Amino acid sequence: MGVFGAFNYGLHLFGGYLGGRFLSNRNLFVGGMALQVIGCACIATGTLALFYVGLALFLTGSGLNVTCINMMLTQRFTPEDPRREGAFLWNYAGMNVGFFVGFSVAGYFQATESYSSLFIFATLGNFVAIILALFNWKTLDRPQHAAARRDAEAVPAAPARRHRHSHRPRPVVWFMLQRPGGTETVIKAICAAVALTLIYLTLRHSDRREQRNMTAYLILTIGSLMFWSLYQMAPSGLMLFAVNNVDLMVGPVKIQPQWIQNINTVCIVLGGPVLAALFTRMRARGWRIDIPKQFAASLLLMALAFLILPLGIKLAGADGKSAFVWLFAELRAAEHR
Repeated sequence: MGVFGAFNYGLHLFGGYLGGRFLSNRNLFVGGMALQVIGCACIATGTLALFYVGLALFLTGSGLNVTCINMMLTQRFTPEDPRREGAFLWNYAGMNVGFFVGFSVAGYFQATESYSSLFIFATLGNFVAIILALFNWKTLDRPQHAAARRDAEAVPAAPARRHRHSHRPRPVVWFMLQRPGGTETVIKAICAAVALTLIYLTLRHSDRREQRNMTAYLILTIGSLMFWSLYQMAPSGLMLFAVNNVDLMVGPVKIQPQWIQNINTVCIVLGGPVLAALFTRMRARGWRIDIPKQFAASLLLMALAFLILPLGIKLAGADGKSAFVWLFAELRAAEHR
């Protein structure tokens, strides 16, 4: 699970590299979704050999298409456009509607242990996304403001032979997924090399303004490491805790572990549009709400949320299991980030 999660985020760097140099964002999106369709289909067969092939294809596809979604949205607005922040909040809320459907369906198939049907469902969902993208091909990747149009037109068209780059990570991922011990060491070494390179480039940069910007980026990166370390406890550590140490019966209904993830999605779907409207109104009244303050507030809220669960553990019943309400309260508080 740890190696899978590491590749799920680490391959975004590869997708961003391709998007910046060789392929358009819409091509990356459709290509990535196609790889995910094939990957889910391989996993649905239920064979061990195709299981690892499917995971590698799925992760490679995820690395290609996640970053380009945000890039396509970014190109619709100038940096000064007040609608930009609201668009991202609405986009994130819309993504979490999909997460809600996915977690709900996954919980159902988890209860029935029909895992092959689950991945067939995922295959169909990704295929529908490809069809929607093809029907809206001209709309995607078309910047609305002049600066973005100039940047897009300045990128030279890539020769067809370069498209083979998108297939290179798959055998590497396939190989490393089957050797999690060695992969952990390699990933740590890569992370250390990237960190040292960023620090070196920052210290050696000749432009003082760019150097300050890069220093701010490094500070935000440290905060981001803390944030995502805590955030990834939900699908890993907290799920294991829920399965083994939480009474999942709420009245006559047994809560499936995957359904617990929907506490996150519901808070975001309902809270995203509300925050967008609230920030707009507060700024109109003179409040200064910037990204660093929001980021710091999110880390503080997550830290406070993790103080709730130890109280529930302390008040666990004779069977050693905590009441579900404590896990619900912890996740709800954390998701107000």
